[in-house]
Amino acid sequence: MKFYESLNFSALKHSYIYKFLFIAFIGTHIPLVASIAYILYSPVDQINKYLMLLLILGFTVVALIVTVILGKKLLKPVKLASMAMDQFKETLQIMPLPIHYQDEIGQLLLNINLTLNQVKQLSEEKQNYASLITHDLRSPITSIVGIAELIKESDELDEIYEFTDMISNSGNQSLTLINETMQLIKSTHFNIEVGEKKNTNAKKFIAGEIASLAGSNLLKKINFSIAIDPELSIWVQPRLFSHVAQNLLNNAIKYSHENGLVKISAIEKEEYCEISIKDQGIGFDPEKEDILFDKFTSAKRKGTQNEPTTGLGLYLTKLLIEKHQGQIKAHSEGKDKGAIFTIHIPKEKTIG
Repeated sequence: MKFYESLNFSALKHSYIYKFLFIAFIGTHIPLVASIAYILYSPVDQINKYLMLLLILGFTVVALIVTVILGKKLLKPVKLASMAMDQFKETLQIMPLPIHYQDEIGQLLLNINLTLNQVKQLSEEKQNYASLITHDLRSPITSIVGIAELIKESDELDEIYEFTDMISNSGNQSLTLINETMQLIKSTHFNIEVGEKKNTNAKKFIAGEIASLAGSNLLKKINFSIAIDPELSIWVQPRLFSHVAQNLLNNAIKYSHENGLVKISAIEKEEYCEISIKDQGIGFDPEKEDILFDKFTSAKRKGTQNEPTTGLGLYLTKLLIEKHQGQIKAHSEGKDKGAIFTIHIPKEKTIG
């Protein structure tokens, strides 16, 4: 790279072709300069045409070797780009590339760097959405298993019919979850477009999400309190924000004790809507607030009835909220003092 960098001056710095022409110029002029020097510094009567021919041939070979060596040095950034591509294919790690040069190679290195970063981001997004699907499928499947156990113990026909309806709803919920999420992945390239967001009635939305968790809540019988203005709307992509609500409400159930209370409130502020979900469960160490949303966080714990956890839920929740240009924060006073999750979702921007 040192030779390539040394040629980045004046007119040469803007054109890789000019750099090659500069090397070619040196190569073609070595035998010419040698021939001129031989003629100028040799007496006319002593000039030997055979010696001169050998001299030209010898310096042509030297010029060829010099041109090849300099040409290979000039190709260093191209080889570096190839190495970066090979390393990315093998390890998905991005090699630092010099992207500040102004010629065609500099542009190539810049484009390779941007492309590799975009591909890596796309790969991570695919993994995140795959994790989202598998994570959110656990809730309806857990409901189905729990309801099936209750059916075994029930002798009341009406109750069994009610339970089978719950199983059917949970199954349909799983299918809808898979289909709609996969459709989102295909259609939006993992970004939420402005046209996909809708002004959604907050109270009806939360009530619907709570109702869909009836199967998950059969054993603990958690009570939900909703303090939301019936006219309040939130500007969200409904399917993706459903993942957010489902995960936070599921967590509230998971980490609460039987017959506990979960309070959901929402208020409208100047530039955003604030939604809070507060439980009376086992809480968490306030010092772990910063790592709670990490991927596979070390702060993960089992629920109050040993419900399993992956350490992915809050990470994915934060990811989806950030896709809405929003924020989420968690707070707890400590062990057995409950937890509160607060979401800020920007309001719809109007023109004029």
